[in-house]
Amino acid sequence: MPLDVVLEVDDELCPWNAGRWQLVVGPDGRAVVTRTDAPADLALDVSALGTAFLGGTRLTTLAAAGRVRESTPGALARASLAFLHDDEPACLEMF
Repeated sequence: MPLDVVLEVDDELCPWNAGRWQLVVGPDGRAVVTRTDAPADLALDVSALGTAFLGGTRLTTLAAAGRVRESTPGALARASLAFLHDDEPACLEMF
């Protein structure tokens, strides 16, 4: 699903990752991420971003838990749909 959204990411462990990032996903599913000074559409920490990226929990669910803040109406729904995929996260290693 095509998407153009600016994420304000907080990363206390690796502060060089923190900041605003524009995520553009084309119709073919390919994504480009660039640092930007544009106003953020969504704000979240890196763990919430990773959780959504892996597909275990939707961004809308994370927002309901207070882990994602929407600044631009509709951005949360669009981003949540764009992050959906059929594969569930799994750990194939036994330890």
